[in-house]
Amino acid sequence: MIEVERKTMLQAMELASMASMSRSTIPVLTALKAQANGALSFTGCDLNMAVEARCSYSGDAAAPFLIQNPRAVRHLLNHAGGKSVKLTPGEGGKDPLGIAAADIRAESSQDFHVDDFPVTPPISNVAFSATLAPAHIDALRRVSRAMSKEETRYYLNGVFLHRINEWTVRAVATDGHRLIVAALSLIDCDMPLDGVIIPRDAIKLITGPLSKGDGMAFRIGNAAPANAAGDLAPTTAMTQCEVEARIGDVAVRLTSKTIDGIFPDYSKVIPRGEGVVVSVATADLRRAVQALTLPGGGYPALRLSFSPKGCLEIETTSSARAVGLSGKMCIDVEGFPEKRAGFAVGFNSHYMADLLAVLHGERIEFQFDLEHLDSAPAIVRDPADESLFAVQMPVRV
Repeated sequence: MIEVERKTMLQAMELASMASMSRSTIPVLTALKAQANGALSFTGCDLNMAVEARCSYSGDAAAPFLIQNPRAVRHLLNHAGGKSVKLTPGEGGKDPLGIAAADIRAESSQDFHVDDFPVTPPISNVAFSATLAPAHIDALRRVSRAMSKEETRYYLNGVFLHRINEWTVRAVATDGHRLIVAALSLIDCDMPLDGVIIPRDAIKLITGPLSKGDGMAFRIGNAAPANAAGDLAPTTAMTQCEVEARIGDVAVRLTSKTIDGIFPDYSKVIPRGEGVVVSVATADLRRAVQALTLPGGGYPALRLSFSPKGCLEIETTSSARAVGLSGKMCIDVEGFPEKRAGFAVGFNSHYMADLLAVLHGERIEFQFDLEHLDSAPAIVRDPADESLFAVQMPVRV
């Protein structure tokens, strides 16, 4: 028999379920694999990534068994009350799993065989490792807003990581319309990182539920098979990323495949050379974008007209006025060069709203290409934060 604290088991099952599938053509993927051997572990897997959550327990060791329909089991335990849960695995992996909490007794059938559950071995051949502090995780969260959702350009459905100098790794995401770049200063990274794409689902877990701890260990590598002598087979392929974190009384390990693709050379879209740099108050720009953006995603373009008199006029486009809505707002601009003619550029308002959520400073700085003020990408940054910047593509208005 296995006895575990009810709240701890609920937390561990919830974390492991983040990688399980509610519906699948492979039924065993809807279950969680559990095992009691030194620690009670719950594992969820969707073939692309796996989450293992471990917690302490009392009682006997137990061979691996399955928890079918973990959502229903969590619902039962959440309402059962009591301090602890007692699990009684069936014999041979076929008999029902006994569950007891407070005065409730239940059984979970074992329709699937535990041996059919996929095995995701941990990384044994580490190619890169570092410790991600809360500030690094926050930077990944901000960068992830630019990840693509397209199926055709699958290599954009994640965050690209590559090392640019001895202690700095750059995180990049783009969907072809905007680009967000952040520099992560990792003082304990001492291995090369030529470039790897961490998938969207893994990034969402790293920057979401797994970020509730005090940091996490991050590794890139693969589970290289051992040779006859027990040594790891040499390999340079980066096939997996692995994250380990501790959330309360639960230790969590996320193992995910990396995206097998080539990330485009994003440096080609970053404007170079001389440009016009102006800055506006973040609060004023946020208020203008929120007020002039139509709800529901329709007609999202806004026209930004920069005047040499130090004014930025933001207005709705003709497509918005065609449905009976028009508006404009003027805000002060600093840094507009003297004797420079004014110009106008169109931006997607929803992308602008994302950038305003990413840039946290009191002012936002726009840098436009001097030769193509109204048609070239613009660099958008917080002048007080040199670690992150964005590139916004203009739209025709």
